[in-house]
Amino acid sequence: MSYHSTSTAAFKIRDVMTRRVVTISPEETVEKAVKIMMKKDLECLPVTKVKTLRGIITFRDIVSKVMYEKRNASKTKIRDIMSKRLITCYPDMTVLEVAKLMKNKGLRRFPVVDRKKRLIGIVTSFDLAMFGWGPE
Repeated sequence: MSYHSTSTAAFKIRDVMTRRVVTISPEETVEKAVKIMMKKDLECLPVTKVKTLRGIITFRDIVSKVMYEKRNASKTKIRDIMSKRLITCYPDMTVLEVAKLMKNKGLRRFPVVDRKKRLIGIVTSFDLAMFGWGPE
């Protein structure tokens, strides 16, 4: 059960997001992504090109689109399997707005972008739960 407080509902995503985001280029291989994810203990990597968000790759993408299809991880490019249709949020959105979006869309993470689609952070359901909010 989440603790919902009106005092925390107005907090902005910039207050809870992770700012130091590990990213990967769309030109890199899936093998490199796996190495980064394992070393850094990450579930996903935003895909950026010149700081602009292009997509996201998750362990689920790797399992379903590479392992399951028996593709070669050292030859498969990130651009070929990344999720390109993303739902993002802005740093000035409230915790309540993003918690509702997560719940309604059934997602566990949102890249945080500025108005020019440059990646500036990431917020996860875990971040919101630690803040006292999150999809139920």
